[in-house]
Amino acid sequence: MLLSFLALNPDATFAQRIARHTIYAEAKGPGGNYSFNYERIWPLRTDRIVLLGASVGYSYLDYDRVSIEARGHIFPLRLNLCAGWQYYYMEFGGDFVFFRYKDKDNSSFDPVGGNGFFLHAGLRFQSKHSGLFARAFIMPVKVSNGNRDFLDFYGRHKPEILAYQGKSYLWWYGVDLGWSF
Repeated sequence: MLLSFLALNPDATFAQRIARHTIYAEAKGPGGNYSFNYERIWPLRTDRIVLLGASVGYSYLDYDRVSIEARGHIFPLRLNLCAGWQYYYMEFGGDFVFFRYKDKDNSSFDPVGGNGFFLHAGLRFQSKHSGLFARAFIMPVKVSNGNRDFLDFYGRHKPEILAYQGKSYLWWYGVDLGWSF
């Protein structure tokens, strides 16, 4: 399946080929403090004004808090719709995150898994051909009793502070930098 993502269009020359693949690093975002990602885009119009994108990523988390010490793997998946002109696009999408971790001190502790779903909106800069890729986005994270452990696991904010302030949503963000080809 990954090979089908990486397949080149045999009818296009290298100079005419539209950049459909992106490899990037993400700071913050749904992958925790960082993640490394691959994205594939499909132009929905021939003038490349509307794009559909899908990405998959990976992050390793060595988590050390007073209440939890764990090592974990995070797999962020993203589906987005972009609309724009030239190099600049508005982006809206959904992020599904799967994580799995286990206690650092007790190797016999059963791994624990979980997931989360977030919506995001942002701006992206992407060349039509090979070149720099950059994105900045925000995402509201609903704060409830069900996801306090999830937020604590990510180390974003302490759940006690969120409960004390009485917020129902926490605004989170992410910044990406990479290369399209």
